[in-house]
Amino acid sequence: MPLSWRPLRSWGVGGGSGGLRGSLPERGTHPSLILVMGLVGLTLAGLGGCGASEGVSSGATVHVYSSAPLSGPEAVSGRTFCADARKTLARAGGKVGDVHFRLTCLDDARGARWRLAAIGANARRATEDSATVAYLGEPQAGAARFSATILEAAGIGQVAGRSGAAAMSKVLKAVDEAGGAEDLRANVRKDLEGGQ
Repeated sequence: MPLSWRPLRSWGVGGGSGGLRGSLPERGTHPSLILVMGLVGLTLAGLGGCGASEGVSSGATVHVYSSAPLSGPEAVSGRTFCADARKTLARAGGKVGDVHFRLTCLDDARGARWRLAAIGANARRATEDSATVAYLGEPQAGAARFSATILEAAGIGQVAGRSGAAAMSKVLKAVDEAGGAEDLRANVRKDLEGGQ
């Protein structure tokens, strides 16, 4: 069935100037066309805020997420991982050049050894933050393989299976080497993957 463009007809509810008014497609307009046009509009609106060439401005704050068992039977090692990452960041003054860092430690165990649901939620939280440049964890290889697929899709570099201090040092070095790169996240990821 060929798609056709037809004028819209108006509809009204409640009469008078205070009623609701809108437009409905004429009979014969393909409903998929309306859906596609709506999706195209939403996509273009979403892309409007994505400036790939904007780079990181001087004094910007970037985020690093750490995922380790902060509760449950492996809580001591997970808390040590996070504390060591924080100490390393503090020794660097919390920044590299003009780029400031914020470290967020997330629990991947939630009372158990480690849980896939918690690991997935942590990785997704990092991917939803546009200021994320790196992800530390998980310390356990099996858990790290699960989060890696989520992080790779968003282009976020991951440092897994190391101590918190070594992981944070690696991220700080990668940001320093990236300098004023236009796409800091991509450059950090490239550096982290090159040194794994």
